[in-house]
Amino acid sequence: MLIIFRSKASADVVMLDDLATRLLAIVGRSLSPRGIFLVEELASAIAQLEAAIKVDVKQVHDQESTEERAAVNRHDVERADYAVERLHLGQRAFPFLDMLRQAENKKEPVTWGV
Repeated sequence: MLIIFRSKASADVVMLDDLATRLLAIVGRSLSPRGIFLVEELASAIAQLEAAIKVDVKQVHDQESTEERAAVNRHDVERADYAVERLHLGQRAFPFLDMLRQAENKKEPVTWGV
């Protein structure tokens, strides 16, 4: 199912419900049929998302480094050179995080399901 986040501060952000559920959980919310981030809640939500993204980036980097070292140790240089890049949380969350930042700057709430 598609979830649409809206704010007068930016364009709509559309995402699948699994990603919306994950992002909302990070900021202490659950995916309900309708919801709102009040202006006062935006700074906290932004900080929580940024912190989660930093942790995720470090985990992805550490995992990729381990896999690349293992490939090189096996003399699988081609695999090491062309390792598949995975999308990390920061890449998937960027449009939503950008919306929250714009909404905070323009002092507008963010809603979904309305």
